[in-house]
Amino acid sequence: MTETAAADRIHRHGPSFGLLVILLLVLTALRYWGLMVSQVELMFDEAQYWSWSLDPAWGYFSKPPLIAWLIGGENLVCGTSEFCARSFIPAIHFGTALVIYALARRAVSPVVGFWSALVFATLPGIAFSSKLVTTDVPLLFFWAVALYCLWTLRHRRAVGFAILLGVVVGLGLLAKYAMIYVVLCLVIWLVIDAEARRAIWKGGLFIALVIAVLILTPNILWNVDNGLITFLHTADNVDWNGSIIHPGKALEFLGAQFGVFGPVPMALLLAIAVRPRLAEGVPGPAFRFIYAFSVPIVALILFEGLMSRAHANWAAPTYVAASILVTAVMIGRGWRWLLYLTLAIHLVLQGAMILADSQAKTLRFPFGIDFYYRALGFKDLAQAVGQEFNAGQYGAVLTDWRRVTGTLLYNLRSDPPPVVTWPHPVRAYDHYQLTRPLTDKTPEPLLLVTKCNRAARLDAAFDKWQLVDTVITKGGQRYNWIFFLIRAEGPHLGRMPTPDCEDVDGDERTIVDPATLPPIRPD
Repeated sequence: MTETAAADRIHRHGPSFGLLVILLLVLTALRYWGLMVSQVELMFDEAQYWSWSLDPAWGYFSKPPLIAWLIGGENLVCGTSEFCARSFIPAIHFGTALVIYALARRAVSPVVGFWSALVFATLPGIAFSSKLVTTDVPLLFFWAVALYCLWTLRHRRAVGFAILLGVVVGLGLLAKYAMIYVVLCLVIWLVIDAEARRAIWKGGLFIALVIAVLILTPNILWNVDNGLITFLHTADNVDWNGSIIHPGKALEFLGAQFGVFGPVPMALLLAIAVRPRLAEGVPGPAFRFIYAFSVPIVALILFEGLMSRAHANWAAPTYVAASILVTAVMIGRGWRWLLYLTLAIHLVLQGAMILADSQAKTLRFPFGIDFYYRALGFKDLAQAVGQEFNAGQYGAVLTDWRRVTGTLLYNLRSDPPPVVTWPHPVRAYDHYQLTRPLTDKTPEPLLLVTKCNRAARLDAAFDKWQLVDTVITKGGQRYNWIFFLIRAEGPHLGRMPTPDCEDVDGDERTIVDPATLPPIRPD
């Protein structure tokens, strides 16, 4: 195959923009239908973000504030149901796909723009995130707009696009600090593209940087006022302590990308990363641009996994430019069949996710797998806690696990009791320890909700305590959640054990005999 033939395929006339919009609207409507029929409760992170939205601020413990602001706005417009809390997510993905079309159309060709937008919109990771409230969703939108601005500034001086670049980078940082990857990718791009180096500085890059910093400044000041807590949490996530090399973690991250980006696109991206000649036919400037804003992020997170750990979604910004890159290669090399196969696989996975969500409470997976245990059972727990709180004349609910704190706040939102959290003796390790710790002003008695079956821990923490109920809920078909409701008085503030469930002074006495409890994972 000649490079000319590849270029001809890439620049051949393709489907219309109108057809793309129709297809994306159908996909978005399908996702909204999926949200309506879903049986999946708000997962912990979603419930936590929802609780943040009740207290508008310039920052929160583990994330910058934009996700809470978006949920807060949705609360006012739509309401507080699971559907409403998630309702802006498919719409943002729709917008991101349109921006990718515009970027690929301008950088490569209209036909690559059309198919790139569809490839991105149907990615398994996008399908999965379209049913959850995550910080990656607005991040990807701002990332795509930032790339469009940078490509525009490469070709002409445009103060308006420089200002827009600064705004979207700043807002991206307020969505998730991973937006900082844009700086790394920008440096790599400017190193490998001499014309871009000359044009970007003249185009107003300095203005963009100043605007981005100004937008982020209130969040920085919030962190300073709160002991740099978000940055400390980020450092905890990086976690380069202990063993230096973790090849298993790196391979786990890499393997997960075949699920996030899809098996065909990920295999092709890795092939292009080591053999760029596969992309012959893609215009050189465009190839250098989309390569610089995709491959280095995967390499960086793979290195992080090797050094410590890496979650599957940490490389999410990669897939904006990578969708364009792999699509251009499939079209340029005449692999239309592979493109169609890719879309078919992705759409089947999308349909399977919606079907599974609609049957989440009764679906039984093979091999002992339970995908939904983290997102089921907490409504039933909240109902039991609410009933006990109202019947027992308690002063406040005390929790020792942030997952329970967040889900109780959400599921008891119609008649919320005071909810406080077990304080950590060293420093706050989650948002609730920072904002709603147990203090000497908390009204008693306390209704403690705990998974910890340690009597000595309670002896060390309170003057008096008594088990009032054992709550067992179903986290799907194979998983039991077991919680103990404790009536507690006289907390020993200042010398309470850590919130973690630990053996206190070697005492292994239990609240409830484990032999009387069902297994965590029943057969």
